[in-house]
Amino acid sequence: MADPDIERWMNCGSISIWHYEDFPRNYHGYHLTADDQGCVFLLGLIDLFRNARYPARKFVELAIPTSEHLAIPNCPRRCIPAHTAEFRFRGDHPESHWSISEADGKVEIETGATGLGQLDRGFADISLNNGDWAIGDGNNALWFWCYPHPNDNAEQGADVRSATALKSKS
Repeated sequence: MADPDIERWMNCGSISIWHYEDFPRNYHGYHLTADDQGCVFLLGLIDLFRNARYPARKFVELAIPTSEHLAIPNCPRRCIPAHTAEFRFRGDHPESHWSISEADGKVEIETGATGLGQLDRGFADISLNNGDWAIGDGNNALWFWCYPHPNDNAEQGADVRSATALKSKS
């Protein structure tokens, strides 16, 4: 049975996940960025996962990364974007469980409790204009990249946590 709070949690903002052709050595794994609204959505989703009945999952529509998004990691290889993502949390997995895979444009991210905390930190970092670090390793990595803002200042994401709290009460 699906958790009704997670089912009602509406996808918002712009979230992009991609990988590079042939998973080059310095750009292995998958890459994620999100605007402030996307970070609010993802942070709220993590909070819901922490309190959900197991297993918890959510399908998320993704945006195609723009040239501005791709300029942050600056990889010369061709970008292969995902169109949807399925986030899954299973309380019966070991806390350290982490898995990311992709098939037919859908990325599947499955994690235990430790990964939820790392995802939470990654989404919060993006909102604060931080990034360039990953969960996992090799092709099982998920890299967090800051979102290109017009004024590119870290204060734009400073209120993301409080916005998440407000959204979850509505």
